Amino acid sequence: MRARDRDQWKLSCDGVEGIGLLDAYERRHHHLDGRDDELFPAHFIKVTISIALRGYKKYRRIKNVQRTRHGIALPVLRHRVVECVAEAVAVFLHQAETTSDHGGTFVFGPTSIQLRDLYLLELHRHGKTLVPVLGYVPPSPRLELGPPPDTGGFTLDWEIAFGFAQLQ
Repeated sequence: MRARDRDQWKLSCDGVEGIGLLDAYERRHHHLDGRDDELFPAHFIKVTISIALRGYKKYRRIKNVQRTRHGIALPVLRHRVVECVAEAVAVFLHQAETTSDHGGTFVFGPTSIQLRDLYLLELHRHGKTLVPVLGYVPPSPRLELGPPPDTGGFTLDWEIAFGFAQLQ
């Protein structure tokens, strides 16, 4: 693979690493650093979103990322890709079904891992595939005021792959 076929983007909001997926899902990404940076040229039309997590049924969908203005295709911007990742994870969390090999490591739902607990830290591109690096910070059970406790956020051991379709 040639060097120009690989990229890595670190995501941050106002200089702080990562963007909350709930904020991205609700399109509150105006503080995203470099939000209007062009990540892909205008000929990238669709992304194939695939989420594979041990113990859950695989999630796979095709998403249109291209926008047009007056019939002219626009480049794909950073905030648009972040929105696509957030939407994919939200749908996955909503319809996640366990399989027989589910060990209970990750549980999703109202009393477990939710979109508000996940953060998009980086995007890695390998050819026409994007692999986001997600972080999980468990909610604090304490209701006291003061600085938040050190939760020791960690990266989940799963990935989301995006395959891009191009015009021929």
